[in-house]
Amino acid sequence: MYSVETSHEAIIGPAIFEAAQVEMARSAEEYAHAEQKPGNYPFTGIIACKGCGKYYRRKVTHADPVWICPTFNALG
Repeated sequence: MYSVETSHEAIIGPAIFEAAQVEMARSAEEYAHAEQKPGNYPFTGIIACKGCGKYYRRKVTHADPVWICPTFNALG
């Protein structure tokens, strides 16, 4: 992979780019969530799928929360 600098005119100037980077960093700090911890549910990390070996996860459906294999949930 190669990186070529100044091969064409930039869409935005370097000053605007740097200002956007500073604003993104400020916004990330302001709106960052506090350290999120996974839910402490009774079956977390206990029930393993017989097919793929991954731990079941809790999924909230329109009716009730259910425990489901993440592989089955993603791939069927």
